[in-house]
Amino acid sequence: MMKNKLIIMLCIVGTTFSMSTKVMASTNIQRICGDDRYNTAIEICKSGWTNGSEYAVLASGENFPDALSAAPLAKKYNAPILLNPGTTLDTRVEEELKKLGVKQVFIIGGSAVISNTVKDKIEKLNIKTTRLWGQDRYETAIKVAEQLDFKGEIFVANGENFPDAVSAAPIAAKKSMPIILTPSNNLPTSVIKYMKNKNILKTYVIGDDSVVSKDIFCSLPNAERTYGDSRYDTNIAVLNKFKNELDFSKIYFANGESFPDALAGSALASKNSSAIILVNDDSGQSTKDFVLSKIPSQCEANIIGGSKVISDELINYMIYPAGNTNGNVCLDGLAAKQGEWVYYTNYPFGGLYKSKEDGSSSTKLDYTSCLFRYINILGDWIYYSTGSDIYKIRTDGSGKTKIVGDISCKNMIVIGDIIYYVGDSNKEGKEYLCKINTDGSGNTVLNKEDQIFGLNIIGNWAYYINESDNFKIYKMKLDGSSKMKVIDDTARQILLDNGFIYYSTSNGIYKTKIDNLETVNIVDEYNTSKSFNIANDWIYYESKDGCLHKVKIDGSGNSTLIDIEKLDFGFGASIITTPNIVGNWIYYHCYTMVDVGDAVRWLYKGKIDGSQNINLHLKYLQDKSMK
Repeated sequence: MMKNKLIIMLCIVGTTFSMSTKVMASTNIQRICGDDRYNTAIEICKSGWTNGSEYAVLASGENFPDALSAAPLAKKYNAPILLNPGTTLDTRVEEELKKLGVKQVFIIGGSAVISNTVKDKIEKLNIKTTRLWGQDRYETAIKVAEQLDFKGEIFVANGENFPDAVSAAPIAAKKSMPIILTPSNNLPTSVIKYMKNKNILKTYVIGDDSVVSKDIFCSLPNAERTYGDSRYDTNIAVLNKFKNELDFSKIYFANGESFPDALAGSALASKNSSAIILVNDDSGQSTKDFVLSKIPSQCEANIIGGSKVISDELINYMIYPAGNTNGNVCLDGLAAKQGEWVYYTNYPFGGLYKSKEDGSSSTKLDYTSCLFRYINILGDWIYYSTGSDIYKIRTDGSGKTKIVGDISCKNMIVIGDIIYYVGDSNKEGKEYLCKINTDGSGNTVLNKEDQIFGLNIIGNWAYYINESDNFKIYKMKLDGSSKMKVIDDTARQILLDNGFIYYSTSNGIYKTKIDNLETVNIVDEYNTSKSFNIANDWIYYESKDGCLHKVKIDGSGNSTLIDIEKLDFGFGASIITTPNIVGNWIYYHCYTMVDVGDAVRWLYKGKIDGSQNINLHLKYLQDKSMK
């Protein structure tokens, strides 16, 4: 299906295995990992320095600050970064130094970090040692900087945490740029002295003014700041800033909460001028979008650390596109877009269609059901539900195949080779979070405790409304573990977008940050229905007056987008609902009264600016009558 999207080359200690998530059939999938951080660093070394190395950098595996600035030094000497525990030389590190044929080791940090006992042991192996250290992490970074071939540019990052410096490491290494560390508010004396002695042409500051203050920023020569809302967004901002300096034919994933793997991996990424992408279970759409936009058709993706550090489910989410958006899937999945084509269903009248975004070249692909919903498009395949069955069909209308039948299926979203859905796969009359592979194998109920709806998938988490707990908002990992309540309000719909949880109640639409549950009211008037969607920082929602409204995500600009009274129905209209957003168009339903107590849904589409509203079912009937 997507077998040319990536060639994933990931290395593990002598073992080749297939991911339990079956990310890609017939793909050789491995990891760079060991049974602890020290063996992982050694496996990284084996992966990148197969012909040995005359040099090695040795850092503490217990404390990250001293080694944060080591990647450019490792690049200069084509050296791996090895980690050592405790006060004696680890036998595994000793054996690796011997295998590499190392002649000189750069020890990063003072004797309190890596003891003289370790240093002496290395020298007894007839290996020269050079200790680079200062009175604190900041001076140590300066001592490392003094070893580089200075070319006029520097990075400045906070020394209290590791992610920002690691994000800069591959670029700094390629350009021989020192990574200078600082606390948040006061530039250390050692840094000031270093800068006075250098002709610094450009300073790249990583992080906002909460990690490197405005005062520090203003004191730096020709400074430019790069940052994001989180360490992960900052990582992506740095990679975007320097994208022309990086080779995306290889990428490296490291856990953004655990320094040892990222630190050792930065040397390997630097060696290949490759990006090191920080992820964790909460990694959001910005990281995924970057990965999907930058990786070429043939890419070598390296996962640093075992599945407990970076799960298979998270990598599946990051590497492969989803077949539709969370917002559309929560609203019947009426339409999805791939390339220049839009695929849509004429639900509830029947038919699966495709057309260009402007409506031209309309083609009927299938008409065997009136209940096509939850459309997902991946590669050459369309996936959809008929309510009781899941099918796939090629984008040209051929190869229709039933994946699984006789189940209830809602909120279906396809990521890579995995279909996640809310349904009754065990035929118990209850709807749980389930998954099945796109070839029909592995149909599994992930958690049988909660009946759910409103499925959203972000990173390694499924967010949902828990019907079993009075419609409160929960999340669980994609393997069904780590279930927890997130928001105690009674919700009608949820949608995760750009680090926020948006949800509706009977009183309005609210938002709260995923990592800081401070709730903000956006709309205080809301229909008893639940339809809203988000695109380009606008919320499109069904209002009490039956019209489709829009409001900015900060609560401003609330206005009517599509006035139901101005639409040409031919029947009495009551409400606009289920706005699916694809490109510059909104596909939505209008409920109309065709008889007393008898409501029918008509599928419409309109421009995202509220213009050019078209009744697609009537258009289909008109086109058919003219043939």
